[in-house]
Amino acid sequence: MDALRLERLVWAALFGLVVAAPLGFFLAPDPTGFVPFALAALAFVVAVPLVFRAFAFAASPTAEAGDVTARFASFFVVSFTLRLGLDAVASADSPVTSSRSRPGGSPRRTRRRD
Repeated sequence: MDALRLERLVWAALFGLVVAAPLGFFLAPDPTGFVPFALAALAFVVAVPLVFRAFAFAASPTAEAGDVTARFASFFVVSFTLRLGLDAVASADSPVTSSRSRPGGSPRRTRRRD
């Protein structure tokens, strides 16, 4: 197995875990029994080969080991930086942050109704 296939396999497994955990533990009728683990395992077994094939078909003929990792790392860094920037710019009473920052999730009224 060459380095490019190993890299695709690792990223496919990570993506499979991201897909399998919510499917198994959030969609199961009883999240405390064996069913969530079975659903997560089934989703993982189905997702990993599909994602591995998608990575293989999406790669350019000149792809080298590290290309997928560099692409995902840059995506994560840019999205995290944008998230930090949004949090720094948006005030506490902004519609962007008010429903998430207060318990109960309802925005505060700014005008008194008589």
